[in-house]
Amino acid sequence: MQPILIAWLLAAFLSITALAKLARGRQAKLVTALHGYVEEQLEWSRKRAKASRLARKLAQEKAEDEAEQTRLTENPNADPRFDKYDHQKAA
Repeated sequence: MQPILIAWLLAAFLSITALAKLARGRQAKLVTALHGYVEEQLEWSRKRAKASRLARKLAQEKAEDEAEQTRLTENPNADPRFDKYDHQKAA
């Protein structure tokens, strides 16, 4: 074989090897970035779910407080230990 052909083959091999190494490095960076994105989305999803649960709980407590306040204003002499429906059943 001629030395120039060997040099060209060696140069081609080294360039292909270098390109493959760069491609693997870029792919690893992209996969890491993708994993980070997925983790952030999962964290935000958990936070939104927690906020939603808290909002539902607070809305339910507010509705119960308003119902209790309405019950007390309708019959201020009622015994607070008894619900007005229980009171009607007992009578």
